[in-house]
Amino acid sequence: MKSQKLPIHRIQSQLLREEGGRILLPLRQLLRNLEASIGNTLFTELVTCQPGQDIDDPLCGGKYACAWFISNQLTLVGLWKGPPQTWVKYMPRDLKKAGWQQKCVTSLDIGDVVIYNFHDGNEHIAIYVGDGMAISTTRENHQDKDSLRSPQKHPFLYEGRNDGPRTIKSVWYHPLLFG
Repeated sequence: MKSQKLPIHRIQSQLLREEGGRILLPLRQLLRNLEASIGNTLFTELVTCQPGQDIDDPLCGGKYACAWFISNQLTLVGLWKGPPQTWVKYMPRDLKKAGWQQKCVTSLDIGDVVIYNFHDGNEHIAIYVGDGMAISTTRENHQDKDSLRSPQKHPFLYEGRNDGPRTIKSVWYHPLLFG
C-alpha cells in the first residue's frame, strides 16, 4: 500500500482549518479583520446583568473594551481558547492556554499581541500590524463620531497622542502566524 502524505496544514497545526479544500490563513485573516474593525463599535459593548439587577455594560461603552476586542479577534481566527476575556490582567494566562508564547519586547512582528503597562490606572492590549502601528480600542473621544471609542490604528507606543506614550509590559506571538 502506498503511503499517503498528510496535507501540510494538518502537519502545521490543528488550528488551520480545511473547508472545501481551502486553508484558513490566520495572519492574513486577522489583519483583514482588524483593518475592517476600525471605526466599528461591534466589540465595544457587552450586555450583562447580575440576577435581580439592571442590565449594564462593564466595558463602559468601549472605554474598557480592549481585552474584549482582542480576544474576540483571536477567537475569529482560531487562536483563542475559551470565552473572550474582558480583563487585560487575565490575558497572559489565556494567551498561554491558546498556545501564545511570550517573546522579547525589543522586536515586534506583525500579528504580535502587545500588553502595555498601567497608564492612567489601566492596562491596555493591542495587536501590532507593522510599520510602527498597532490596532486596539481607544478610550479617547475622537472628534470624528464614527471613531468614538472604537478600534483604531495608532502608533504602537502611542507617541503624539493624548493617552501616550506607553511602555510595553509583554509581547506575545503564536507559532501558527509564522509557521
